[in-house]
Amino acid sequence: ISPAPRCRSRLALTISEREEISRSLVAGASLRAIAVSLGRAPSTISREIKRNVGRTSYRATQADKHAWDRARRPKRCKLVENPALASIVADKLRLEWAPEQIAGWLKHTYPGVKDQQVSHET
Repeated sequence: ISPAPRCRSRLALTISEREEISRSLVAGASLRAIAVSLGRAPSTISREIKRNVGRTSYRATQADKHAWDRARRPKRCKLVENPALASIVADKLRLEWAPEQIAGWLKHTYPGVKDQQVSHET
C-alpha cells in the first residue's frame, strides 16, 4: 500500500502568484496592494515574503521550491515502516473490512501499543 502521490494544497500560493509577488515587490507595491491584486489576505503575503528571504531578495522560483520542500512529510508511512502491521491491515482489507473497522480492531486488540495502531486514513 503506497501513499498517494504528493500534490499541492489548493490553498497554497501558486508559482504564478509568487511571480506576481516578486514583480510587485520590484515595482515597489505595498503588501496590501499585492494582497488585493491576488485576492489573498495581507498576512499571507507578509508571511510568504518573510519566510523567503524578505522584500529585497524575494525570488519566486526559490520561494516555490522552498515551499515544496517544507511541505514534505518528514516521516515514512507507518505501513511501510512496519511490515507486520501492513500484513494485518492487508488481510483485513481482503476480508472486506472497512478502514474504520480495522483501525478500531487494532486499537482494541493492541491497547497502548502505538506501533500496532493506525488511523482509518492510513
